Amino acid sequence: MNRRNLILLSIILIVGGLSVYFLGRIKIVQSPPKLFPKQKTPAISLVPEIPLYLEKHLNEIAPEKAPSGQEWKAQEIDLIDDSHFYVTYTSDKVNRRLLLEKRQSGWEILGYFKPGKDIWLLASGKDPYFSAPLTIYKKNSEGQWQLVR
Repeated sequence: MNRRNLILLSIILIVGGLSVYFLGRIKIVQSPPKLFPKQKTPAISLVPEIPLYLEKHLNEIAPEKAPSGQEWKAQEIDLIDDSHFYVTYTSDKVNRRLLLEKRQSGWEILGYFKPGKDIWLLASGKDPYFSAPLTIYKKNSEGQWQLVR
């Protein structure tokens, strides 16, 4: 082998060896997790005691009275688990929301919300279930509670 071919072979071997070495050190970057990953959760059944309780006691437990002598009416129930739920209620153009927890003595208000620009704003209490997956029930035109998602 002549000297020129020997130098060329040496360069090829060095470049090949360095390529293998440095390619092995490259870290594969995984894509960041989605901001709001879709979670599949089983639907929680709406037990009859919740709508019955709201029908009888919503106007008593609501932190503020409905405007102009009207009454609050529940429009949506968002179940978190068997003992926690949000209820969205309305009186004509005024909307409010409560977070309720089941206790031995009955239902206790954990959070009270007023509408913001695009989200509910916590007016009082706490909201430890802010990003929890929800099973949503809405009242249909016949007044029956219907599973939405």
